[in-house]
Amino acid sequence: MKTAIISSETSTNHLTGDGHPEQPKRVMAITEKLKKNKNLIWGKPNTFDHNILKKAHDENYINMVQKSFPNEGINFLDGDTIVSPGSKDATIDAVGSVIEAIEGVEQKNLIMLFVLFALLGIIVKRIKLWVFVSIIIAL
Repeated sequence: MKTAIISSETSTNHLTGDGHPEQPKRVMAITEKLKKNKNLIWGKPNTFDHNILKKAHDENYINMVQKSFPNEGINFLDGDTIVSPGSKDATIDAVGSVIEAIEGVEQKNLIMLFVLFALLGIIVKRIKLWVFVSIIIAL
């Protein structure tokens, strides 16, 4: 079994302003460090049917998130989640990365997985238990 890192370049387009912990520099620094480990498998996000989001999120929440991405500058999704124009593609790739990682574990190709995205907090904080149950069942 292998360990995979699932990520995409769009993560560095998620801009949150100075001082926020979700920074492209943070993802780039972690990526640079991890690339030194030659035993890791690097993967890209899956494309996915956006209806899968309804299994984990209320349709009103999905609509609110889709409408929250500004054309310029930043916007607050809630009290601590900032989104920018680049966050839209980064969010889609982050979801695709989580799906790719889960599928790798379910297919028994991976024993451990990491999804490397600056905005993973948006997903993790709102993701439902079924995702984690899927990972545990796969192991």
